[in-house]
Amino acid sequence: MIQLFTSRLRIIPLQTHQFQALLQNKQPDDIDFQLTKLDEDTHLAMKGLYQELIKNQDQWWWFTNWQIVLNQENIAIGSCCFVHSPDKNGVVEIGYGIDLPYRNQGYMTEAVQKLIDWTLQQPSISAVTAQTEPDNFGSQKVLLKCGMTIVADNKENHFLKFTTNAILTS
Repeated sequence: MIQLFTSRLRIIPLQTHQFQALLQNKQPDDIDFQLTKLDEDTHLAMKGLYQELIKNQDQWWWFTNWQIVLNQENIAIGSCCFVHSPDKNGVVEIGYGIDLPYRNQGYMTEAVQKLIDWTLQQPSISAVTAQTEPDNFGSQKVLLKCGMTIVADNKENHFLKFTTNAILTS
């Protein structure tokens, strides 16, 4: 079982049945922490990701929800995911969110950094990317603290693209 650890957090990828329970707002019996609650937009995105998980069981970690568990309280305070599996160049995009009461305490930076570190250790991965809205300064701060670089400013499509590998521009 994959679990990533920091001094304050555990980042845990949900198994298929656990992910299904998250989408149904249920608590699976086989995990020892309280799942995070998904807002409406995240729930919709996660439903699509779950459908990809069903089709890609052999590489499930690219298609599941990774819960960010605060050790002190033993509850999930947010989550991360991969937006898709790695492309032919070994580039994969991450997405993430954290519950409002836990913002501005460094938890998201800690979790994203750990997930980036783990991802870059996987075979054939060359870079991790992320996108955020131009006015989402909190998310931009997380990505910059994690050593990512802005490689595209696409105001027309309303996002900034970040990468761990500044050579990437597409």
